[in-house]
Amino acid sequence: MSKDELKDNYKEKIQNEESPFMKNILEAELKHKLELLELGIENI
Repeated sequence: MSKDELKDNYKEKIQNEESPFMKNILEAELKHKLELLELGIENI
């Protein structure tokens, strides 16, 4: 999965989430997965 695909998937999840707490979790999860992709760990 590319960075753009990952961002698009999470963007939709974050927009559909009503809870601010869950939005923060999803944003942190996205950031973490993007960092893993940059390190070359792609099996996420």
